[in-house]
Amino acid sequence: PLLILACVITTNVEGKNIYAFYDLGAAVLSLIIQAQSLGYYSRQMALFDKQKAKGFFKLEKNFEPYIIIAMGRIGDYKNVSKQVIDRELDPRPRKTDLVKELY
Repeated sequence: PLLILACVITTNVEGKNIYAFYDLGAAVLSLIIQAQSLGYYSRQMALFDKQKAKGFFKLEKNFEPYIIIAMGRIGDYKNVSKQVIDRELDPRPRKTDLVKELY
């Protein structure tokens, strides 16, 4: 398993990097497509403490953590606890259902 911290570089030699998010999206897409072609799976996560990540990795001022990508091969469920399996198999609410609840 591998965890990748994907960052945007907010400034460059010309000043503000207005294409930072586009560049990161293209890079992540390319990485994931290549990984899948080699038999790896990935999960992208955006809900993490970005300031802690920035401090932990001692990132430069113009590097902003944006997502974490977990990557690896499908594992063997024989060694996974029942609690983890149950959580993974539990039905999750659909976005359309959440929107209906707002009205």
